Amino acid sequence: MSYKENCHVQLYYVEGLNMGKEKFVWNDKLMVTAAGIEGGNVAEIRIFIDRPFPEINKSSFDSGIDIEGIILLNVFLSCFRLINNHLDLILNQRESSGYSVTDVEDFKLNLQATMLHRVDSDLPKHSVEDCKKYLKNTIPLFEKIVKNIEFKQNKSKNPLAISLSLFERIKNEDDLKSIVDYVVVLESLLCENEKNLKLKIASRTSSLIQTNSKDKSSVFEFLKEIYHIRSELIHGSDISFDSFSEEFTGARMQLEKIVRSALLEYIDLVDSGLTKKQIIKQLDSIRRTNDS
Repeated sequence: MSYKENCHVQLYYVEGLNMGKEKFVWNDKLMVTAAGIEGGNVAEIRIFIDRPFPEINKSSFDSGIDIEGIILLNVFLSCFRLINNHLDLILNQRESSGYSVTDVEDFKLNLQATMLHRVDSDLPKHSVEDCKKYLKNTIPLFEKIVKNIEFKQNKSKNPLAISLSLFERIKNEDDLKSIVDYVVVLESLLCENEKNLKLKIASRTSSLIQTNSKDKSSVFEFLKEIYHIRSELIHGSDISFDSFSEEFTGARMQLEKIVRSALLEYIDLVDSGLTKKQIIKQLDSIRRTNDS
């Protein structure tokens, strides 16, 4: 029987997972193994795609990356971060690659050698058992999101997939740009093409994550100030604190906490069957009721 390359695998390297000789497989679709390099704190994440390489260039993974794989990966890494108490994994996009397989079984067995250069991870190294536990803990949230997202390329403009992908990429805690990035996550979740974004983000987010009226008001005022800072940064204006100040650190940590809560609440609403427009309408209705 001739070899028919009718599927492919997208392979990514992430720092921060110590897999040893273990293998973690989800739904015959995503597999995590050790990268096989010295240090043991870098893992391979392989994603099975049930069709050949994208038509752009079948012989070159880099020029025809399939959107399904990268979205699935970003959602998985975001869920890992949301669930596992601020543990981060760093995606090494420079080393990403891919190869053809015949079917799911070939995907699980074909652990061919890769071209990974040496990577020394500075992230904390956890035991293999802990890493397996972290991966297992990630799956319930991951599955909740996957069933509500279309991954095909013509369906890629899903607000939840976009927001989670943005969230996953925010890594530098001492970078003022993280303020802008966190606001963009909220904006992609809770805003359409509309005016008065500062008030809408502050109002909808505070309604989404808070039940106590005093806390809701506090979050509302905080996010208005954060949006002002975001605008100042985007327009190149000088702002009142730098990335090494205690004021910035406190604001960034509070904003991250708000964004994490907003994502988790939004995921539950999407899982209940609501669309983005319905979620926005519901949040605006809550605000109007509180103001009346």
